[in-house]
Amino acid sequence: MSVTSVTQTVPKIPVVDFSQKGCLKPGTSYWLSVRGNVCHALEEFGCFMVVLPNKVSPELQDSMFGTLKELKKMSVTSVTQTVPKIPVVDFSQESCLKPGTSSWLSVRGNVCHALEEFGCFMAVLPNKVSPELQDSMFGTLKELFDFPIETKAQTPQEKPVTDGYTSTSFHESLAAGTDSEKSRTFEHHFWPNGNDQYRYEKYHDDHVQSIVSTLRFMKYKKPEKTGTGQGLPAHTDKTFTTILHQNHVKGLEIYTKDNKWIGFDPLPSSFLFMACEGFQVWSNDRISSCKHRVNLNINEVRSSFGLFSYLEGVIRAPDELTAEDQPLKYKPLHMLDYVQFFLDNHRNVGVGYSVKEYCGI
Repeated sequence: MSVTSVTQTVPKIPVVDFSQKGCLKPGTSYWLSVRGNVCHALEEFGCFMVVLPNKVSPELQDSMFGTLKELKKMSVTSVTQTVPKIPVVDFSQESCLKPGTSSWLSVRGNVCHALEEFGCFMAVLPNKVSPELQDSMFGTLKELFDFPIETKAQTPQEKPVTDGYTSTSFHESLAAGTDSEKSRTFEHHFWPNGNDQYRYEKYHDDHVQSIVSTLRFMKYKKPEKTGTGQGLPAHTDKTFTTILHQNHVKGLEIYTKDNKWIGFDPLPSSFLFMACEGFQVWSNDRISSCKHRVNLNINEVRSSFGLFSYLEGVIRAPDELTAEDQPLKYKPLHMLDYVQFFLDNHRNVGVGYSVKEYCGI
């Protein structure tokens, strides 16, 4: 699929789905999403298609159109019977990051709805991630893992955000902090003379002022070498947010509210944004941490990298996110202390240990 094809499709009349019960209740994530979509549709097209699958029954349509027997062949309820998919949020419009614009309202509503329902979304940035940039990124990642074990094992480490090298029977990973000093130390460890393809800290100066982040490179071994398709067991990240990007080899699966595992089928120009355990504490359970796993069905090397972000200091739910019907669910959380506790005790508490067990009320 061509990366640019996302923005070159023939324009279609926008579709606004009114099937969710909460979409007409001001302030809900459904209402915000529908309002943004309506505003955007009217500004761009002056019209939109209204979908009301639970309101217009086949019997009502037969009554309205009488002799148009073709309508009987169409199942009106099929709109709500599709297999759940990870939500897609399109960031291709330049105005979508300008507060107050219709694009911004639409994206904000979609993000809120996606996080509340799935804890994650696929962010599409067709004009930001070119095929050449992807080739460069994954070429550098392959070069990293081709270094000798001795070199990788001596990667500078710092706790509690697990910088450095780790390896299991299923995969190996390398991680470095995102501030300028740690980034240069990591780069010079592998490339004493420097590597322009690796440098990324200039893109994160504003971001890292309020959070601690780790950029982790991951390589999953071929199933034929491990004897199993397991890449990572089911878990939630002990971070505030995680942003993932991968090569063409699929395998990442997301656990939904209705207890189903759904596969992540990424576009070449997309990233997966996940709300994690710190976000869950801050939102007072309005947004759940995204539970995920990796299962490998293709006998190829799966490569990915992720930006794992931790809030410094203490996390507590804002007063606006607590109410009589939504009482405070967590004690104040010091994220880095929690991460250190998990690293020290994970063999005893298990990979499924959650923040609710650590500081839940």
